[in-house]
Amino acid sequence: MKGSWVCYRPLSGNRFTANLAGFTDTFTVFSTSKAVNAIAPGVEFAFLFNQRVSISACYEAELGRKRQEQDVTLNLDWRF
Repeated sequence: MKGSWVCYRPLSGNRFTANLAGFTDTFTVFSTSKAVNAIAPGVEFAFLFNQRVSISACYEAELGRKRQEQDVTLNLDWRF
C-alpha cells in the first residue's frame, strides 16, 4: 500500500520551439503556468502458490483536479 503527493511544475516560460533530429522544420508548443497537484494512491497484492507459480495484482493512480490516471496490472509468474 502506498500514498504520495505529486506536483508537476511547468518549465520557465510558456512557449517552446523545437525540431526533431535530422529535420529542419520546427514546431512550437505552449505550456501552462500553473502547478498541478495530485495524490498517488496504490495497492498491490501478491500470492505465492508454490516455489514456481505466483500471481500479483497492482492498482496505481494519480488523481488531481483536472487529471486522473489509473493503472491496473495483473501478473502471472511461472518459473520453469
